[in-house]
Amino acid sequence: MDELKKLLENVSDTYDDFVGCVLCAVKHDDEDIQKVKDYIKEDPARKSDDILEYLDELGI
Repeated sequence: MDELKKLLENVSDTYDDFVGCVLCAVKHDDEDIQKVKDYIKEDPARKSDDILEYLDELGI
């Protein structure tokens, strides 16, 4: 979870509510945590709205 938090904090247009929202959304599922980490690492230029859309695609 710490690694995901650091990745989210490094998103170019990050903001506190974004980080908190994503962490809260995935906190109970290690598989979802890994998917989001992999998604961010795949393209570090992704923005917060890209990540939120990805959560929606995952059904989170």
